[in-house]
Amino acid sequence: MIEMALGPSKETDKKLRWSTLVEEDKAYFEFYIPKSRVPKPWPGRIFVGIEPFGGEPSNFTQSPCDLDNLDNPIKVLVKPFREHIPTTVRYRQLGDKSDWQIGEPYIPLSLIPPDSHFLIIEVKWDLDSKGQFVDVPTYREDL
Repeated sequence: MIEMALGPSKETDKKLRWSTLVEEDKAYFEFYIPKSRVPKPWPGRIFVGIEPFGGEPSNFTQSPCDLDNLDNPIKVLVKPFREHIPTTVRYRQLGDKSDWQIGEPYIPLSLIPPDSHFLIIEVKWDLDSKGQFVDVPTYREDL
């Protein structure tokens, strides 16, 4: 599994974005999560794990979205949605959009395991950084 730490970078009406520059690709790893799925106060850092999934998507069980305990990690299955050649691929969570726990992340090529169509994405909150999602641009229109 590849794991990266991402810091706060943007707030929209409905989502928060964390990002980090991946030097190897000279591209940003940008990760959106709906505000309704983020523990409060919002953490200033998240850890995102990426690993290949070689099975049938119907055999994958994503993490439940427990709105009473948002500190729990997120674990979902994603598939490629759009390539942003030459540096990133945009991914989309499987399932009904109303059940999505993450937005559509832009993942730099060097973080994508070879020959992987589906990826497991796991988000862990840095709970020690709660309340540190600060000093970021605020946009009042969602992506």
